[in-house]
Amino acid sequence: MVALIRLACNSVRVNRRTYFGFLASSIFAVVVFYLFAAFRALPAIADGRYYGAQGVAVAFRVCQYLIIAFSIFFTLYSNSAFVKSRKRELGLLALLGAKRRQLSLLLFGESMFVGVTAIAIGLALGGLLDRLFVMIIDRILMYPQPIPFVVQGGPVLTTARVYLVLVTVISAINSVSVNMSQIIQLVKAPAKPKTPPIYSRSRIALGIICLVVGYTVASIVTMGEVLLAFLPVTAIVCIGTHILFTQGSVAFLSRLQKNKSVYYKNINLLIISDLVFKMKDNARILAQVAIFGAVVLTASGVIYTLGVAPMENARYYDRAISIILPGTQEAVRIAEDFQGRLAADGVEINDMVMTSALQVSLPGLSPQAAVLIIPADSYNYWAREVGAAEAHPQQDHVVRIVPASRNRTRSDEEGQIIHVHAGETDLALVSGGTIAAPLGSGMGNVTFALVADNSHFAELNQVLPLEHRKTWFSCEIENWMKTAKAERTAKEAIPEGYSVAYDSRMQEYSRVAAQVRMLMFISMFVATLFFLAAGSMLYFRFFVEIQEDQARYIALRRIGLSWKEVRGVVTREMAIMFFTPWAVAFVHQMFALRSYSTVTSMMPVEVWKYGVAAAGIFFTLQTVYFWLARAAYLQELAPAVK
Repeated sequence: MVALIRLACNSVRVNRRTYFGFLASSIFAVVVFYLFAAFRALPAIADGRYYGAQGVAVAFRVCQYLIIAFSIFFTLYSNSAFVKSRKRELGLLALLGAKRRQLSLLLFGESMFVGVTAIAIGLALGGLLDRLFVMIIDRILMYPQPIPFVVQGGPVLTTARVYLVLVTVISAINSVSVNMSQIIQLVKAPAKPKTPPIYSRSRIALGIICLVVGYTVASIVTMGEVLLAFLPVTAIVCIGTHILFTQGSVAFLSRLQKNKSVYYKNINLLIISDLVFKMKDNARILAQVAIFGAVVLTASGVIYTLGVAPMENARYYDRAISIILPGTQEAVRIAEDFQGRLAADGVEINDMVMTSALQVSLPGLSPQAAVLIIPADSYNYWAREVGAAEAHPQQDHVVRIVPASRNRTRSDEEGQIIHVHAGETDLALVSGGTIAAPLGSGMGNVTFALVADNSHFAELNQVLPLEHRKTWFSCEIENWMKTAKAERTAKEAIPEGYSVAYDSRMQEYSRVAAQVRMLMFISMFVATLFFLAAGSMLYFRFFVEIQEDQARYIALRRIGLSWKEVRGVVTREMAIMFFTPWAVAFVHQMFALRSYSTVTSMMPVEVWKYGVAAAGIFFTLQTVYFWLARAAYLQELAPAVK
């Protein structure tokens, strides 16, 4: 047993480059899982003391399930790839008399050694990054008081337990499934000549039809049809992608072989003839990476488009700040103090309304809908100041002021009855028409304002209960996006617990912006994890066949191929294998974003810009990963070939 453990450790050390991709991806998965678990376990978050943090914790929990699912799939695939990459070594041990139980224990020990190493390094890195992670979230959500950070042992134990169970179970499954005859066949396989891959014209035609149909539907689909078409189009495009790699790649390379001007130029003969077999052997994994990449790129592009959401949402607020206070002298003093604090901090107020108002409900619209009735003099004073249309209602009539930013309702016909409710009092007001002005929105559940004649307003003020009498303060601010600090200072004028309805464009903008940034932050981790998985899957494919590649390159060196030319062949082959799936994924992404643009207010070109930005980031990361994988592969190849 001790000898097997020592052999397993030595085997991992010798094959460290083969295990590099798996180890890096597993470490990152453990780090992300731990960070999410540690944030969710913070006492301040668990107790719900921070607004919005509970939603983040729920999102983290969902992401943890995704990470576990990813880890299961990735570990199963990786262990299978490791067995194939070690076929010569395992086959030799089998031919020398090693029993199935011994090989199973060897593979189990190697998998456990790598898994425990990944868990230990991941937890160590997670512990170092834990506080920084909380600080970043705190900064994104912009809480007035920082989230208290507490070092906890629970998340460490949870992460270690989850991944130990996962690694143990998958290692046991892979080691038990070892088949001696298959291993012996694997070691004998390189001696057997490979038959040239063939392709089917009918299947290629089917693949082209699938892609054309999928792309066409994605291009012409309307907003109401997007959800209906989503699953069928996705299935059709996946089938077309699979056929593209299994059949189309072979057909394309076979055509290149027949093109003498291309095939016999420089080292193209070696590259193309080798790629014919490599693309066929790896077609399934390349198709999976392409589909995988399309999902990641599309999701990233969609999330990037949400960057416009804060400003789009803020457009629905006609007023920078709107406050509805009780109709008392104290409320007037508070509103004046609020205005003074804004001015003291250098805030430039473009226009302001401070008036008596009556708040009534509008049961005909919805149980929560409210309306403010204000006197004509106060409204007209503001209207003259900003250049809006004035209101001159007749006695017992009202003019409806609708939000300028959301004026999608049909204008009232003069003489229409507006039924409102205040306590036990029901009122029937006669409409004197509608005016669209930037005054009505940004008042919580207040739908719009009604302007009444001064004498009519005075009568209503006497009739309605005291709790319906309000003081309304509203203002528009220059450069409102830069006034967050001044607004927080001004809000100190409002006593804690004071009955007030406070609505702010800046607060809404900040709230939505924080949500979008948080979503981008979470998606960055998940997307990076899936990106590493896709890159590592391609990385494994080269190391699976490295022994055959070494033998082939040694033979080519003997007939005069230089080491520089060998590096050129390796670089081009790896580049084609690494970037072809992502090129296909990029095309899929563009058509998917075209469909997505139908459910947004943006034009397809605007959505595509965000998609290209997301693809550019992943292309940069893929390029870095490619050069690292190339360096590791050449370093493994060099001792035998150079």
